[in-house]
Amino acid sequence: MPNTRTAGDDASARYRRRQRARGATGVLVHLPNETISLIDAIKERKGLRSRGQALQLLIEEWRDAPPRTA
Repeated sequence: MPNTRTAGDDASARYRRRQRARGATGVLVHLPNETISLIDAIKERKGLRSRGQALQLLIEEWRDAPPRTA
């Protein structure tokens, strides 16, 4: 089987290694367009640079919130 790797593959692997070294991991998710619109609205409202930052903010706020009682 021929080698189909490209220089970009190596660059991507190096990027992922650097991210892991600093304690970060990439995640690919498929979400409904409505959910993406909500994330984008949060991103704009908070002045964030990326959807990832918006999601991280939401997760941190959820984690730090007091538990809800039924």
